[in-house]
Amino acid sequence: MAVDDEIKKIFDQEKLPKEVQEAIKGQLKNDDQKNDLIDKNNNFNPSVFLNYIDIHSNISKYLELPKDNYGTGTSMAIASLATYATAKEKRIDFWDIQHAHDSKSDKKEDIIKTGLENCTGKTLMLGNLRTEGKDEKFEGETLEKLLASTEFARFDTVIMPVSLFEKDSDGNPHRHTVSLILSPTKKQAYLIDQGGKDSYNYKEYKTALKSILSTNSYTVEESDGIMNNKMDCTIFSAMVNEQAASSASIDDLKTWVNDFANKSEDEKRKAVDDYNEKTKEKVRDAYLELQSESPLFKLYLQSLGISDFKSLPHEEQLKHFGNFTGAGQFTVDELTNDDRAADPAWKDEVREAVKKANTDLKQEFEEYKDEEHPEHLFFKDKKNDKNIIAFACKSEGYVEGEQAAFDELVKTAQNMGKETVNFGKFEKHPEYKARLYLACLKFGMKMKNAPELEALKQYPEYRNIAS
Repeated sequence: MAVDDEIKKIFDQEKLPKEVQEAIKGQLKNDDQKNDLIDKNNNFNPSVFLNYIDIHSNISKYLELPKDNYGTGTSMAIASLATYATAKEKRIDFWDIQHAHDSKSDKKEDIIKTGLENCTGKTLMLGNLRTEGKDEKFEGETLEKLLASTEFARFDTVIMPVSLFEKDSDGNPHRHTVSLILSPTKKQAYLIDQGGKDSYNYKEYKTALKSILSTNSYTVEESDGIMNNKMDCTIFSAMVNEQAASSASIDDLKTWVNDFANKSEDEKRKAVDDYNEKTKEKVRDAYLELQSESPLFKLYLQSLGISDFKSLPHEEQLKHFGNFTGAGQFTVDELTNDDRAADPAWKDEVREAVKKANTDLKQEFEEYKDEEHPEHLFFKDKKNDKNIIAFACKSEGYVEGEQAAFDELVKTAQNMGKETVNFGKFEKHPEYKARLYLACLKFGMKMKNAPELEALKQYPEYRNIAS
């Protein structure tokens, strides 16, 4: 593959904004520099898996919330970053198991083997273990291969957050984080759940998880119903995991959990909120540290004349990351598949934003399953089923139909905090650009890569656009 094509492939995989791509290209003066970037990017393998869709938006939103406000919950990336920060603070080995989960089935064993070979201590902290597979079914293959690994068997203690999933009686999805503490040398397992006694007990996923552990000869103990869940399960899990890293054994950790469970609800709430305040700083610093090592980001900073990025205030560092990733943009085009890891929590936020758009616009777009694109989120207009909007993630949308669909999509993007609509190519439906342009004008959204007004004169929407 020609060197320029290889560079373009990297840009496409990372989905960098066009202005960022051009800025990086401007720093590549010859083929040697281009090949150097290709090599460095191929070898860039940060400790925490960072290739989640919308990771920057999720982290920025989390950091902006008060310490006692958890919004709709925190993402898997935040769980992993918090664990990484604790491991670094306590000088414990860390490896993010999402690297294995995100790989093809026949690659998992080798990735796990390589990851664990680099961990030389007797205690190990892992990134978030995702158990939700395709079609929202339990996926235990990654855990099974981890437990079967020869390298895994030598650890005295392994600490990890685990994400679970279930639907309520109305079919609404719920996601939850618990802590799993293992002693491979003693074949002990301890599952700690902040909740579990209320209507959302994640019984199916927990049963499947414990079955895998039992099959691998682990004795499983469980503590649950420790305190009321306030969408803060990820932070509670991070607090438990830090305590586990300081405990001499699983029995010592059980004593701490029991003592904590016997505190008053106010005392428990204060402890979690205070821990969340500390975790925000840990997550922010870990994210900035890891992302700043990206060879692409380094070239982008070079184009801005920034030579000492780490000396900048945190807010300014985050702003540069936002510009680099295009976090404030919402791209609209024809529907495409996206092979980056999807943190499923994004779907819940989109659903809420669509619901609000329905109220704002007095429209009725309802969710449905598209068989060709089961990983995407689809909504159809009850009054006109030709009006369809869809989401590949929080930052990428698809639309077809009449003006109502474009209004719904743009209003939904605005409800999610997006400020700019990035126009796709619309090669099959160039007339859609006029409808999208009009929707952006209606709701005061900034536009990027929008067509010139002259090009829209041929479409009926132009009259409203020009008025």
